[in-house]
Amino acid sequence: MAPAALPDTELVLSVPPSLKAPDRPLHLDPEMTEVMFSGRVEPLYKLGTVSRNTGYTYEVRFRIRKPDGIAERSLLFSITVSRDGSVIYERGTDETGFITFTSTADAKTRSGTFGFTRTRIVGKSVIAALPSIEFLNELRSPNVLQASRESEPFRDYRVIPSDQGSFPRSVMEYLHSLAILQTRTQEPILIPDLTTVTEGDVFDINEAAALISGETLRSRWGELNWQIGTRSERAKRRTGEIDLGSYYELVILGPLIVNVGKQALTLGAVKKLLLSARLFAEDDKMRAVPFLNDAMDRTFDPNTPAPDRLSMDS
Repeated sequence: MAPAALPDTELVLSVPPSLKAPDRPLHLDPEMTEVMFSGRVEPLYKLGTVSRNTGYTYEVRFRIRKPDGIAERSLLFSITVSRDGSVIYERGTDETGFITFTSTADAKTRSGTFGFTRTRIVGKSVIAALPSIEFLNELRSPNVLQASRESEPFRDYRVIPSDQGSFPRSVMEYLHSLAILQTRTQEPILIPDLTTVTEGDVFDINEAAALISGETLRSRWGELNWQIGTRSERAKRRTGEIDLGSYYELVILGPLIVNVGKQALTLGAVKKLLLSARLFAEDDKMRAVPFLNDAMDRTFDPNTPAPDRLSMDS
């Protein structure tokens, strides 16, 4: 199999239509911003000292313990406690400012409510918002909410009674992929309106994250076209350096460009290797089609700047 160097003119690479991700929306409900529970509630602060320290602020860490005993990373909250008769109120936010904790506990009846409210994440940095999203997404049965006051060890605070409508797995994969993409750009990646995200958006972002993580992605290609724009290219054909009767492995180096909402992000260079191609000349154009197979391998090159030349899938 002979090697072939591609020209610096614009390349148009087509893939089979069946391989393109659909543009169907994910049909998400408006994002979950509140999770509240009622029933038997114990205040985090000591009952006997609340009357002396109304308005007192202290720190507590919350985390989620799964049935297998594995605990998620904790979030630090600053909580203010107050008391009105037999009712103890606790309220505070985590250190990122995305989540607010509230608790109301009646010391006589041992009943009340507790829960978490999250600010909207649309337009926020994915790196800043992701810990709060992961926390609320795991706040569901059969997981257990644990708490640790200051230097105390973690203890079980509440068994979570029911599933509270967490984000679908596809959305969490999408957000985690955005966090991986953030490692390749200085521009803060902002979370788009998730109700407008399509299956195709999720597919593209997940593929880009897989490439950046070092995976080789194999897919199929249908045709490659480019203009013969220079005298040297025509000379190569005349001297036989490009043998139209042979077949080749073709390498295309192009930029890795993804769209996140209104952001168009260039993340580096991606190499597309077309494993077996036959070339055809048509006036001032060259065309490549699959020969022995239609496999295309894509890899990310972290050490090569994104090239200016466009390699477009259409």
